Amino acid sequence: MILIVISSLAAGCFKGDDSEPVSPAEQLEMDIKAIDAYLQANQISASSHESGLRYMIKTEGNEVRATVVDSILVNYEGRFMHNGQVFDADESVAFSLGDLIQGWQIGIRLIGEGGSIVLYIPSGFAYGPFGVAGAIPPNANVIFDIDLLDVIL
Repeated sequence: MILIVISSLAAGCFKGDDSEPVSPAEQLEMDIKAIDAYLQANQISASSHESGLRYMIKTEGNEVRATVVDSILVNYEGRFMHNGQVFDADESVAFSLGDLIQGWQIGIRLIGEGGSIVLYIPSGFAYGPFGVAGAIPPNANVIFDIDLLDVIL
């Protein structure tokens, strides 16, 4: 599954013209600007996490919160921010939160069991500078719409 790919932040990121390498910090800055522009253009009011992740909590859920060592049961849909194309989706699927991309590890902990959230994830917290061959391009900012059905302690 695409979602289980763990990305790393590498210094080998490149600007759009593939001419000059950019640092992970520079890539994050570019990603945040692109995400904020997307949110503004689409009149979406999202909250900001200190990491750079943007999110919109649709339902808070209850007091049971996942930690990175827990497994979670979710419905989700992942889309590319630049064109809205769905690249991954599933229902009632269980994952170990610690095995998922960093954007999920940050975002899922913002809601409780039964909650739902939309995550606007910078590329470095998603699939990074290398993407996933044939499926996700390098430095792709992604959007995940997630329903947290259960936290499996």
